[in-house]
Amino acid sequence: MPKIKIASIDWDGCLSHASYQTAVKADFHNKPEERRKFPDLCIEHNPLLINKLKELGINKIMVGSNRQDIRGDSSDTYVREKETIYQTGSSYPNLQEIATHIGAEFDTFLLGDLYSGLEPGATHKAAIALQKDYNYPPDFKCATEGKKVSEWEFEKNKISLIYAQIQKLALQHPNDEVEYTFFDDRKEILEAIENFFRANPEMIPGNVKIKTYRYYNTVESKDRNDSVMKLEERETLESNPTVKANPNYDLTLRLWAHKSMDQTKQGQLVATPELYAALREAHDTVVETPRVEVHKIAREAKALELKNAVFKFEETYPGYGKIAEKVQEILVDKSSSKKFGGASDWADLRNNLIKLYQDAWDRELKKGKLTTGYSAVLRDITRELSANYPDILKNVKESLRFEYERQALEQNSGPYHHGQLHMFLQEDFEKDWNKFTGANASLFQRFAKTIVQQFKKPPEEESDQERENVGLH
Repeated sequence: MPKIKIASIDWDGCLSHASYQTAVKADFHNKPEERRKFPDLCIEHNPLLINKLKELGINKIMVGSNRQDIRGDSSDTYVREKETIYQTGSSYPNLQEIATHIGAEFDTFLLGDLYSGLEPGATHKAAIALQKDYNYPPDFKCATEGKKVSEWEFEKNKISLIYAQIQKLALQHPNDEVEYTFFDDRKEILEAIENFFRANPEMIPGNVKIKTYRYYNTVESKDRNDSVMKLEERETLESNPTVKANPNYDLTLRLWAHKSMDQTKQGQLVATPELYAALREAHDTVVETPRVEVHKIAREAKALELKNAVFKFEETYPGYGKIAEKVQEILVDKSSSKKFGGASDWADLRNNLIKLYQDAWDRELKKGKLTTGYSAVLRDITRELSANYPDILKNVKESLRFEYERQALEQNSGPYHHGQLHMFLQEDFEKDWNKFTGANASLFQRFAKTIVQQFKKPPEEESDQERENVGLH
């Protein structure tokens, strides 16, 4: 049986370590000729890993970093030291150049593709189009543009990332032996991966063998600008040769992310035993199910969930059942959307809620203090959305944060920009979110009529892009 050898490699702290970062460090506006050197510097400062890739005979490289969409890759490109910002390079072209250097193929698949229902490689293609000279331009617009392309569900331990990559590889090479080698600098991440797949070997396709390596800087002092890199081989993980690959691995992860929405914090899935038990459950549910049936399972689960929420909503707010019915109508998929959920007037509901939140938010910021009124409205609406429609609340919060981030990064304005550095103050936004929306209040009914009136307006035709933004983000 022919053997395919793949290396999935982390970036931050792994390939991008102190010595490399010192070599690429420059002022905020890196010159194009400097950015063009980034891949060469990456190869130059990682001889230990490069030689290991050659020794292993690696013939394909994948992105093993959590930079799985443009926004994450472009945002993490910039590093701040006190009042100075410098670029460390996009992970994508650097990994691609390493592949070229060792004579391997570069696999452009990213989880942004998977969660956004795009063809594998679409996110990478869009990222490269936004870049110039191996990096993103320093105006920060790529972060906002990237969000329009794709998004993914961030899971820090990378278990879902590895699951997706090995399933994809097994399906692409059904008659080959796939040797998948994963490199990371974080010991706790490697341990989490090893523990999960050791306990769940059935989630490793029979023709795949996972090998883990730790590649890290042994110099722990943050004051040092050099690195002493070390490479440690760790474990080999495999399953029974009869275990089949999951042809629905993409839908598995979307279903898992949807069911795990209550385990998110600041836009990230929180790593708990329950989260990974849910991943195993989603795999078992979907692995041998036809794709059309997977969509049906998801729709039925969402419909039952929303039906129960409607009853609860009507009991809490008699006379306002139309709102709940509208939410149910919007979220239960009646279209040919690529994602779970979706309907023609999703954008109308989302935009009405975002407008209401932003109006109340801006009024509170202008006052500079909390009073009953608009902040109370936000608290009560947030409480009801959190209890009954967490996916709507998540989308509204992300959209609100995205708008303030856009103001900060593109216009250097708004309540959360940092002086002249074009930086978004994420922590300040989170604090205000908790402050403005976290308390108990009882003024929802006063403003619910306003929302109902907004719903009476005929919704505009949904664009293809809006339809793509619906569902399991």
